[in-house]
Amino acid sequence: MGDIETRVAFLEKKVNLLTGIIEQLEKKYKSGGGKTAVLDNLNNAPLPTITFTDWWKTQLKVEEEDFTNLFESGRTVFQCVEGIIARNLTNKIDDCIYPIVSYARNTNIYIFENQWKIMENSDMGEFMRNIRNKLLQIVEVWHSKHKDDIVDNDALGKKYNNGIEKLMNINLNDMTSQRTKLREFLITNASV
Repeated sequence: MGDIETRVAFLEKKVNLLTGIIEQLEKKYKSGGGKTAVLDNLNNAPLPTITFTDWWKTQLKVEEEDFTNLFESGRTVFQCVEGIIARNLTNKIDDCIYPIVSYARNTNIYIFENQWKIMENSDMGEFMRNIRNKLLQIVEVWHSKHKDDIVDNDALGKKYNNGIEKLMNINLNDMTSQRTKLREFLITNASV
């Protein structure tokens, strides 16, 4: 009987120890220490090989189909952006640790700029502005290749104008909802 009592006592001590650890973690997370803990963990892990800004300036590729996808009825600019991000995050750069991440148990997006930080609306605005500018460069090329088709085909002309209107109507000053959509997208689709 003594052997069972010893085991029970041992297991009881382990349960109490683990319960204490869980309570400490819950207190830290509830008191806002969760954000700091996430940043500390990210900054102590292997760091990305490129900053977020350098990634979207030099590595993020936008293609003609990204613009023509805007022609689809009901398709939003952000759905187009999701496609761009998805393609660029799945087209792995050799040994790259991507500079953007989000977690289901947290409401933040984390980006790497020499160290990890929480993405602010201003960061999201710059990111979206850059994607819009890249799309507008694509538009110039697409328009020069299809200008006669746009004039001759009313349906194509309307789709083209609708795509341009969508691009120009991005509100770069209010990025809260876009950041939330990006966070949800990263959690469900990106394996970074």
